Amino acid sequence: MLQHVAFQQFRSSLPDLPLANLASIEQRKNLLKHFSPLSDEDLIKLCEALQIRTSLILDDAALQDAGVEKRSILVETLVTTFEKRESQIDKINATSLYPNEVRYSFQTAKQTDQSANYPVT
Repeated sequence: MLQHVAFQQFRSSLPDLPLANLASIEQRKNLLKHFSPLSDEDLIKLCEALQIRTSLILDDAALQDAGVEKRSILVETLVTTFEKRESQIDKINATSLYPNEVRYSFQTAKQTDQSANYPVT
């Protein structure tokens, strides 16, 4: 959908995106490269064309309170929407079957904290 909208409506500002390989568009660094030359107005128009609501995101008072720029929010929203996510199967396979040192140290720290709360008689 991103390539289709970029080809139809943003041909002049995103000339390489419609012709890019799908595998390259799924990577964060390549998406950032494509979105970086866009102006703030073009980013807003692109979000609206992709049916990403920007009215709540771009509340000026909330952005000033958070200390975040409008441009960085728009680019991050687009990148996180279209980058390839790690599958749940890969996440499960990456976790160890047996407890490791980090998990074991967390459990022992939790047990010692709980035992410290009981009064000694």
